[in-house]
This record gives sequence, structure tokens and C-alpha cells, in this order.
Amino acid sequence: MLTRSARFIRENLWFYFFLALVVIVMQTLRSLGALGQSTHAGVLVVCAYLSANVPLAILHGTSLTGAASFRGHGQLKAGLKVATIAAIIAGLTTYLFLRTVISKGPGGTMTNSDYFAFLGILVLALPAVITLLGSWVPAGLAQKDPGFVSAVGRGVMSVHTVYWRLVLSLTAYILVAIILGTAYVFAVGKAPFLTTGSGGLDVPGIAYWYIITLFGMMLLTYINVVVCMDYMRFEKIDPEGGALGANAGMITAPRVGRTSRHR
Repeated sequence: MLTRSARFIRENLWFYFFLALVVIVMQTLRSLGALGQSTHAGVLVVCAYLSANVPLAILHGTSLTGAASFRGHGQLKAGLKVATIAAIIAGLTTYLFLRTVISKGPGGTMTNSDYFAFLGILVLALPAVITLLGSWVPAGLAQKDPGFVSAVGRGVMSVHTVYWRLVLSLTAYILVAIILGTAYVFAVGKAPFLTTGSGGLDVPGIAYWYIITLFGMMLLTYINVVVCMDYMRFEKIDPEGGALGANAGMITAPRVGRTSRHR
């Protein structure tokens, strides 16, 4: 799955650079106050785009950019499912924010219980949501056992395959951010920000967050590929046997591959 993810990213590399730029521009505008008190809109947009279109690109053999314009049965439902999953994840992270920041008031500091809550969100809650509901999206696109209950059942049965990969991916993201952030502080002498205290652009900080954003999108792609591939194997769709309905907007019946190697 890692090799397939790397190939997928390489084939769409320029688009990842563009998406990272979109995130940084929106985050910088937010830091400058141009977007008011909005949330991290750029991050949410990119997460939703990748989560909806990576499974579509895999199932239908289209490019990541071409997936957005694909018109086939199940796409609207899949998009709504992505929105539902995104809402659940946003709810969890918002709860964490309220728990650790707003409740403390100005100048509040993180306690050990706050760090444990943060760790629980990253290691338990988020991977659980993605594991249990993740195949809900590719199932909607493939129109094969797309129900919510079935998605939860697949999630429970795929914990040993999917869950630990999600935890490792999230851990890798945090470790890379810490290592690069520490190196940045030693090199520049301050924490990385998108803007300066006087309202200008912090170019080194923008470069740091651009790299972190790009790395995060690559890990998100890996997560989406893992979930989609696990769903295909569960439904006996041969991952190497060609795409579903790649020639037109109609979805053909899934091809059944040699299942012995997928079990």
C-alpha cells in the first residue's frame, strides 16, 4: 500500500504542490485577519477533496484532478459521506480545542490530562472514525454494499489491517513536525509563524508550514489509499485488475480478482 500511495502521489505531484499552496494562502489570509475568525478552512477543504477523490481516482483509474469532474452514480452520496466524516472529525477536534484552550481562559497552560486527551483524540478517536466509516466513501462510489452498518462492520473486521497504519501515520506527522520545528527554532531563533507581529509575512515560517502541509497531505493520501484498498479486498474487487467504469460516467460491475492473495 505504501508503494501504491507513493506512485499515486508521484503521478499527481504538481497538484499536491498546488494544494499545499492553497492551504498556505488561506491560512496566511486567516492569520492576517482577512478571513475573520474562520476555522482552518484551507485544511478542511483539502482534506475533504482528497478524502472524496482519492478513492474515486483509484476505483475509476482517473487522475486526481480529473476525479473532481467525474459524473457517475454514487458520487453525490459519497460526497455527502465525506462531509459527514469530516463533520465528525471536526467535532472531535473542536471538543479538544474547547477542552484545552477556551476553558482555561487567557494565558492558560496545558496540563497532563490535556495532553492525554490530545493523545486520545489522535491515537484512538480519529483512527477509529476513519477505520469504522472510511470504507463508506469508496462503497458509495462502487455501489457495492454501501450502507452505514456494512461500513461499520468492515471497519471492525479491518482494525488489524487499517488501524495501526493510521496511528503510525499520525505519529509520523507529529514527529516530523516536532523535528523540523525544533530545527527551525535553532536556525531562526523563534517559533514558525505565517505572519510577523507587525502584520507582515514571515517567509521562513511560511516555508516551514508549506513543507509540513505537503507532508500531511501525503500521509492523508496514504490513509485514504489504505482504507480504499482494504474495502476493495473485502468486497473481492481486484486492486490490480483495472478500474471500475473508467471509460464513462457509468459504473460497471466490480471485477472479481484472485481472492486468495488478498485474504
